[in-house]
Amino acid sequence: MAYSIEVQGASLHIVEKLRTIQDQIVQNVAAFTQREMIGNNPPPPGRGSGKFVSDRQRRYVMMLVSMGQVPYVRGRGKSHRLNRSYLILPELIANYVLVTTAAYAPYVVGDKQADIHKGRWITAVEAGNKVSKSGEVQTMIQTALRSLFS
Repeated sequence: MAYSIEVQGASLHIVEKLRTIQDQIVQNVAAFTQREMIGNNPPPPGRGSGKFVSDRQRRYVMMLVSMGQVPYVRGRGKSHRLNRSYLILPELIANYVLVTTAAYAPYVVGDKQADIHKGRWITAVEAGNKVSKSGEVQTMIQTALRSLFS
């Protein structure tokens, strides 16, 4: 989701104040979206919800079972803790990016979301749309503009 504010024909002091306000608003929108992503904590998947993607995958897993390498037990490795991995990074003036340090995020909340996570985890795009539709961004902008011109 990209937001921008453009003012033409304004005096320099108003433009400077608007840049400050724009920076604050964009940072607040990023923080609002971050809270939306952190608050997404679905229950574990139901039993039997993990399905094989293909017959080839099923044969491979069954081969591993016969070799004693499966069942895979979750939690043995170092988890990134997806909900705790979101960071807001400043890029340029009034430009912030919400990122995650979890390497597996594209498969949980990204555009490559695995079937087992669909309907349980909201994607980053869905979180952005939710923030956009909430009216919170418009409220932030109106409040900032009122404070500038009052």
